[in-house]
Amino acid sequence: IAPHLRLLIANHSDFFQAAIDVNLRESLHGRLELRFPDPRGVLPSIFEYFYTGDIKITPRTAIATLCAAEQLQASELIHLCRSYTQGLLTAASAACTVRGTSPTPGGGGVLGDTAEGNVQVGCAALATVVDLLKDAVEFHASEWVDIAIEILSTNFDLLPLDRRDGAGVDLSFLPYDLFLSVVGHPSLALDEEMQLYRTIEKYVRYHHLDAHRWLNLGPPPTLGVAHVRRRRPAEGPETEGLNEKQVFELFSKVSYEKLTLEQVEEVLAESLVPREFLCRGLLLGLKMAKGIPVQQPLERQIHHRQTRYGRDFVYSHDFDTHGVIYYLGTQNATSPFTNPHEMGVVTCTMSSTLIGSPATLTSRRRVPTCTRREKEPFLMIDLGPSMALRVTRYTLRHGAASDKVNLRRFVFQGSDDGENWHTLTEHKGGGALGGCFGSWSWDVPDDESSARHWRYLRIKGIGTWFIQVSGWEFYGNLRSDYWP
Repeated sequence: IAPHLRLLIANHSDFFQAAIDVNLRESLHGRLELRFPDPRGVLPSIFEYFYTGDIKITPRTAIATLCAAEQLQASELIHLCRSYTQGLLTAASAACTVRGTSPTPGGGGVLGDTAEGNVQVGCAALATVVDLLKDAVEFHASEWVDIAIEILSTNFDLLPLDRRDGAGVDLSFLPYDLFLSVVGHPSLALDEEMQLYRTIEKYVRYHHLDAHRWLNLGPPPTLGVAHVRRRRPAEGPETEGLNEKQVFELFSKVSYEKLTLEQVEEVLAESLVPREFLCRGLLLGLKMAKGIPVQQPLERQIHHRQTRYGRDFVYSHDFDTHGVIYYLGTQNATSPFTNPHEMGVVTCTMSSTLIGSPATLTSRRRVPTCTRREKEPFLMIDLGPSMALRVTRYTLRHGAASDKVNLRRFVFQGSDDGENWHTLTEHKGGGALGGCFGSWSWDVPDDESSARHWRYLRIKGIGTWFIQVSGWEFYGNLRSDYWP
């Protein structure tokens, strides 16, 4: 390095500053050997930046340039690369949040030209995220791996992953633990379960596990061989494949009860999935379709899915036939109303019971119902792991035939986990819910909390009092990974 350039380089890099300041061989001879890989060839552009102050960063070089800048301890360039990468990921996330026309409560809904174009923009943005994720995995940039995984998982439905012509996005480059974090993400967005199955199938086949040996019979009593080595690819040495336990774990992430009959036949023909999963999925699907209460298997939960559009439920009048509870109880108006709590579709609970029972809340019947007098009593409904509701309006019915113990002071709240609650509306007096099983409806203000979808909803009293409510109905946008 020429003497007049040493100070210029050292001004941008603490690494070079230390090499020049200390009486090292590099400092004495004016030569510095960098011993770290540069697979993207970004070092020349970095040195040009040191000399000129200008650098061109692209999605393909962002992570590589950032990692090289971190090794050279070039703080200004680190900040520049981080800002650029964060901007790419933020823009991609924003492009994926655009929603199209929601399906109507009774039908499938059709995307307009604008919505279809927005989906295409979202797909293109996610392709950029996948490229960044590849580089982040290669360069062990865990911070950006986590962010990219979150974006991909919550917008998984936009990725063309299952195309048989090979043109779809391929996630087989991911290590097992990262791939599992995607397909097992608690907010995985899916409009069709088959997309997830084909993604996992493609991943398993890429890693060359001879699944036909044992998957037809489920997991063997002992897993036998610890792992199966991948066949040697043309460009590199032999690598480790998946073991049988890992493959079993991947296929357990699919909710087979949500497959259509044609899709089940396709899965059977491919003979990759453990028959145990298929049998349980078919049994569970039949029970859900017939409105039979479902007991969750202890070893496998129904996986929660985020769907992109959901169904809209619009208020007409108190306890009309356009609400969520009525919809679930009639299986989309295909059968007479049956209490969805008794079917096991939803679960209602009360903090305590003086008269009535939690089942009354979704029965659409006028039955006296009341909690005991206690501090902050509550009524709660759990829509289950497969549904979430963005509430725009809700209706409550008084729980007695007279104006006694009227509900005046309460909050209406939503939660993702049943523990951390967000207040959607608050009532501190004024009009009371009363009369002979009288009802009243309230709008939910349009703000950050109300814009979210919630699995759990509850009415909680303020202070020490009773809650005398015998029924409720909800309106808004319902997302679900299963439709009756």
